[in-house]
Amino acid sequence: MVRLSSPQRTVQDGRWTDGLRGFASILVMLSHVSRAFAPVMLEAQSGPDQRPTFAQLPFIRLFGSHWVAVFFVLLGYVNVQRPFKYARQGDLPEALSGLASSSLRRVLRLVLPTIFATLLSWIICQFGGYNLTIHADSVWMQTSSPRQSPNMYAAVKSFFWNIWTMWTEGANEYDRNHWTMFFLLRASFYLYMVLLITIRATPRARMIIFGLAYAYCWLSRDVTIGFNVCAGAILAEWSMNRSRLALSENIFDEKTMQKQTTSCICARFNRLKPAVILIFALFLWGYPDGHAEWAPWSRALQTFGNQITISGTELWRLWPGIGAQLIIVVVIISPSLQWFFSRPIMLWLGRISFPIYLIHGSLLRSVLTWMVYSFGEWVTHREMVNGEIKHEWTELMAPTNLWVYTLAIPAWVAFVLGAAHIWDKTVEQWCVRITKKIETMTTASST
Repeated sequence: MVRLSSPQRTVQDGRWTDGLRGFASILVMLSHVSRAFAPVMLEAQSGPDQRPTFAQLPFIRLFGSHWVAVFFVLLGYVNVQRPFKYARQGDLPEALSGLASSSLRRVLRLVLPTIFATLLSWIICQFGGYNLTIHADSVWMQTSSPRQSPNMYAAVKSFFWNIWTMWTEGANEYDRNHWTMFFLLRASFYLYMVLLITIRATPRARMIIFGLAYAYCWLSRDVTIGFNVCAGAILAEWSMNRSRLALSENIFDEKTMQKQTTSCICARFNRLKPAVILIFALFLWGYPDGHAEWAPWSRALQTFGNQITISGTELWRLWPGIGAQLIIVVVIISPSLQWFFSRPIMLWLGRISFPIYLIHGSLLRSVLTWMVYSFGEWVTHREMVNGEIKHEWTELMAPTNLWVYTLAIPAWVAFVLGAAHIWDKTVEQWCVRITKKIETMTTASST
């Protein structure tokens, strides 16, 4: 059993961020599987007068859109580490140089793979790979699956149009899960702008500025992007501040623990602190995507959230966002969790986390649909008006045998991981080479 505050396991580098990102990508993928086949799991409970299932209980609600918040918090946490490090050392030229190069590199490494992923989904669509999905009884898959174009001209036009709208509006018909790419790009520019403003500031001043930006995002109801990105930057500055971090480091220092033998209560509290914060984080984390008023615990969060936020704030993004921020806090002060997320398997998942996110939606609507609905049943529906058939359509009903899902979903997850690994070795490497060539061209032309 891994203890959250074990003093023997320490990780001094930031590799755990990759492992946590990989873990989050797996949960995002499984959340979309739940949204496709069991959307009720994402709600507070099955109905206003029904008892919640085990998966709908607080503290253990692992599925939902909440994991996307982790990506934004880690974006803020990771991308400011290097500039903050050089700024603290007084090496402003290196900080600014790294900021300039990482800005260009970040844009290209985000845009190029996403275009290739859209191309993959476009090919699947034009060859009829989603035709089965649009007839499935899953409303989410029906509405999120693209339609095959009537001719090649319309198909090519549709491809380039969706590339355009993806980076201008966050809308991509060929994979609606790519909505986050637009906001990740905006978040990156937002972060680089604030970094440029604060790079000469003292650490305390940077904390205050990012704190004001955090409050502004709260008041402006930007609880998806800026709220989490600013939190990540604040946590990065806090983790670098030795005076602030001394408390959490001393908790896990064996000699310090021996000195605290006269204060056992304080020592036990310090050792339990990560677990207490984690439990509270999971409680906020589990705020449902819909019908929060159905369950007493989520209704209480809804009522409290409406009292402390501006009208119109998306509470189903706010509370999970705060939960994600607290989870990062727990990992920062817990060497055991850092050790866990730095294991080779977690680092491998972190390495392929971006490919997982890019391609799992296309493979869900094609490969997993074929695997599951091959055991389904076609049903004809008729809408009758005055004894006459007004509208008739066929629908493919999902199988009711749980063994189908028990076997199909793990096999599909393994397939996605394998495909993501191949993507990382091929497409990602192409994007890296293209990015390096563009960097070389732009820097050469500026000298």
